[in-house]
Amino acid sequence: MKPFRSLTFVLGVLAFAASPAIVIAGPIVGWGDDDSGQLTDIPAGDDFVDFANYYATGLGLRADGSIAAWGYDSDGQVSLAPTGTGYQDVATTYYTGFAIDSTGAIVGWGDDGEGEISDIPAGNNFTRIVGGYYAGFALDNLGNIYGWGDDDSDQISDAPTGGGYTDIATWYANVYALAADGSIAAWGYDNYGQVSNVPTGMGFLDITASTYNGIAIAPDGSLVAWGDDDYGIVSNVPTGNDFVQVAATDYTAFALRSDGSIAGWGYDFYSEVSDIPSGQFESVYGGYYSGFAITASDATPIPEPATVGLLGLGLAGLALRARRRSPK
Repeated sequence: MKPFRSLTFVLGVLAFAASPAIVIAGPIVGWGDDDSGQLTDIPAGDDFVDFANYYATGLGLRADGSIAAWGYDSDGQVSLAPTGTGYQDVATTYYTGFAIDSTGAIVGWGDDGEGEISDIPAGNNFTRIVGGYYAGFALDNLGNIYGWGDDDSDQISDAPTGGGYTDIATWYANVYALAADGSIAAWGYDNYGQVSNVPTGMGFLDITASTYNGIAIAPDGSLVAWGDDDYGIVSNVPTGNDFVQVAATDYTAFALRSDGSIAGWGYDFYSEVSDIPSGQFESVYGGYYSGFAITASDATPIPEPATVGLLGLGLAGLALRARRRSPK
């Protein structure tokens, strides 16, 4: 799941207003397994706005759209990371990196054993990208789903058709997409009910995937999880209705509360849960037996290009807070 971004509009009487979105940029922190330097080699800087990690490779997106790469580099997924600025999103699979460039096109580097690079869809209208089990998935500006790479569990061939999806998440070979009405579509690997037991209904706010689980934020801000429960991801879901983002790694889940604190549960062999840092964070991410977050307390607000104006009606102003989901 991608970090949320905040935007406040104050609209006067019949006023047509445009206001720049504010991206919260900050330093990246990590905890858990560090066998490939994915923690100790985190780049310095307080200008990170997004992050991705699938195996032990970290990709950090800076506010200027440049990509920092570190950690495991077996196939050039670090050393071949593209240079330049203007990139809009990043993702990783086991040994491959992905990014959406300034034109909206997808670029890839690293391993291509399952067509992760050679089968990247053409076009320049992509807005969201995630990495799965030797596969990539993307959304275009109409909410259509694209998948490429490994299809052993039909995670490519069974992807829903039609547009209208706002977010997509995967970790192993189970994939979830969030529709505009907040309903969840699920497909792919289903050995523990991680597809067939997906919750029904509308209004879900965020989704993420672990190896054998799905986790979502319900309309009331509480958490729901389904699938395998060997490490308590289903039965030990934290209580409360103040959650704003979810993320997961192999067998561990994380959730960000509205106060910026992180809750974690599940597998803790590498201290993925017990070493969660205290403090306030803007976003949280899962990595290879590890967790990562962008720190909010040291964050810097950075204006984005002006957003589309909204028409205000009535004598009183209208305040709208919009969150941008990755998201996972």
